[in-house]
Amino acid sequence: MKKNKTGKYLKYAIGEIVLVVVGILIALQVNDWNEDRKALQNEKNIYSNIIEDLKRDKTLLQYELSHAKEHQKVHYRIFYEFMGDSVYDENFQYDYMIIPITFHSHLQENHFGVSKSITDKDLTKSINTYFRALRAVEESINEHNSDIKNEIVNYFAEKGVFDVKNAFNQEGGWERNPQKQILLHEKLIQLQNDNYFQGFLVNQRMWTQVIIERIENQLDLNDQLVRMLEEKL
Repeated sequence: MKKNKTGKYLKYAIGEIVLVVVGILIALQVNDWNEDRKALQNEKNIYSNIIEDLKRDKTLLQYELSHAKEHQKVHYRIFYEFMGDSVYDENFQYDYMIIPITFHSHLQENHFGVSKSITDKDLTKSINTYFRALRAVEESINEHNSDIKNEIVNYFAEKGVFDVKNAFNQEGGWERNPQKQILLHEKLIQLQNDNYFQGFLVNQRMWTQVIIERIENQLDLNDQLVRMLEEKL
């Protein structure tokens, strides 16, 4: 009789242990599921934030693309005026020749290195591709601006091309007003046979084209990345 009772107690104890173990395993599984769900939601929040920065970048890229095209128009116009195929237009903005192109990426500022926090390998690859292309855009813009800052501004000053009065006749932000241009067109045209200026025009023609092509590529990558992220949400 004692043996039967002992056997029953043992089975009961084992049953309780099994129940406790199963309960612990279920609790751990639920906890893991909750953690995975939180991690997934956190990653989706990152996706949403990246999308917002990409949309801001797109707006800036589109603006700078139009800016770069305006720069290139100046180079072409000056060249055709030199060739006698075009004449001075007082409403044309020649000052674009000395206006730097600026681009500041919100994605790079807020999410640089974010690919390390993303589990999707294809998405990680696309983000890294976007950042590499972005560096190429910035490099070409910096090269373009360097030519303006370090070469042409001093050169124009030596040649008396600047209308200093107009430069200081506009308080605060510089309004790009064709009627109040800083470059004196008559002085600019006198540089027609200047080898240095011709070299500058050719160099800037090439760099603006590089900028245009790289920005257009960046815009394509931007759209592709936004689509990928939206599909993950």
